[in-house]
Amino acid sequence: MTAGSKDPSMQQKLEQHGELLQINRELSEFIQRPRPEPDETGAREWAAALYHQLVTLHERLTRHFLGREQGLLSELRSSYPRATHQLGQMREEHGQLLTTLRGLIADALCYAESTCPPDPHLRDRSRRLLDGISAHESSVTELVQELILTDLGSGD
Repeated sequence: MTAGSKDPSMQQKLEQHGELLQINRELSEFIQRPRPEPDETGAREWAAALYHQLVTLHERLTRHFLGREQGLLSELRSSYPRATHQLGQMREEHGQLLTTLRGLIADALCYAESTCPPDPHLRDRSRRLLDGISAHESSVTELVQELILTDLGSGD
């Protein structure tokens, strides 16, 4: 690899991360906009639009978490065995976040198809999910920084 070239897998990871951030941003903007009340015209269409955005988020988030588990977390587990417990917790958070997302997807679809009563908390639940994803990503970044800085500090 030459000095000016980029690692293709790193470029792909950056693109996927950018896509995930964009989807999160779009979903956040969507749920902040006013929505029709459950008995108003357009309420089911709103739920259908939410459903489609959640499905897209699920697809990208699943790919992101799988890549992270097979890549970064695996590498950190090998390089920093002292962090095995923390890394295991992060992997568990992946499952929890995806389970929450799947529940939202099911509820949004049910609402959109008029097969269940409207859930007045879909927006709040979606917002909490996005906050949870953001907090998770921050905790991964903090752990990586902590491990690297502690490792660098131990050389003094």
